[in-house]
Amino acid sequence: MRQATKDILLKTKLHLDSLSNQLIAELTKIIEGDWGLSKSTHIGKVDLLEIEVFIDGYRLGLYPMDSSSNQLGYRSLLKEEYPNGLLIDEELNPNLDQYDFQNEDDNQDLDEFEKAQKEIFVEWFKSGWNKTDNRRLSIPIYLKFHDTDDSFELKMNK
Repeated sequence: MRQATKDILLKTKLHLDSLSNQLIAELTKIIEGDWGLSKSTHIGKVDLLEIEVFIDGYRLGLYPMDSSSNQLGYRSLLKEEYPNGLLIDEELNPNLDQYDFQNEDDNQDLDEFEKAQKEIFVEWFKSGWNKTDNRRLSIPIYLKFHDTDDSFELKMNK
């Protein structure tokens, strides 16, 4: 991996670490029942919560779901501060003008960057989750990446 890419990953980690208290506050609101339910939905209909991560900038959305995976509402996390995502800043992403997409090494560097950035994000998120009083939440809650099968069950830590 290029040194410039490694430097961006370090900036990513530092940036996310600076947002830890905000994440913990958002997760605490969720644990306390702020789920963004539609007005016609009773909290008793919710069987699980899904926090979806949208890779284009790492936007976060909470979806309360019933047993049939129907969405019962929506709540954006950290929207006011980061409406386009936590990592949309150009300093936190490689300058694609410096890459030749016909070059295998350049493509591999970008793939490694994306994988490493995702791992940094997941570890940061799990760390924030583990600093909350999450045992109070009685239903499963998942961290899921949009349009992938990648998910993490937060209560069970798997």
